Amino acid sequence: GGDDLVAHHRDDGDGRIDVYVQPMAGTGALGLAFADAATTQSSGHMWISSDATEMPDTAAHELFHLIQFGMWAPTEPWLLEATAEWAAFRFLDFPSLLLDSGGEEYPLSATLGFPDLSLSCAGQACGLDDYERGGYSRWHFFQWATERYGSSFVKDLFDQAAALNDTGLQGVDLLIATLTSQGSTLS
Repeated sequence: GGDDLVAHHRDDGDGRIDVYVQPMAGTGALGLAFADAATTQSSGHMWISSDATEMPDTAAHELFHLIQFGMWAPTEPWLLEATAEWAAFRFLDFPSLLLDSGGEEYPLSATLGFPDLSLSCAGQACGLDDYERGGYSRWHFFQWATERYGSSFVKDLFDQAAALNDTGLQGVDLLIATLTSQGSTLS
């Protein structure tokens, strides 16, 4: 579960999760997370836009990046973003409505990617906007996998990556290894 995952956040020595709330105009982001070291497992810190302090999904998403950094950092952005988005929505119990930075509501269903979009697609051909191209909209695959293989599927994926300890493996390789450990295949 979630408590198991939060335990994987690596402490940078002060016993706290480092969150900086600040204006982020010009970044195009409501939140960002940074690993503190260029290693396979690292502590990290996050920035939350002062415009996003009322958006718990943003804070949960960025916190999950810190958990990822503590478990296994070197993987492709689509995998990091899809699982962080999944974790945020799961934390919020998959609300039917979300709030944007302007306080406007929009449906959770608006965050779903196209059904024919490759899970590991990267680049400009992978969607109409940065949310789709970045892999965020593929979070629903990880909800499906959690429903099918159990609540620890995403944790198992990052644990599998750390156990394999091979920075040359792609996100799909890690996904295949995790599915194989569950007695399944990607197909």
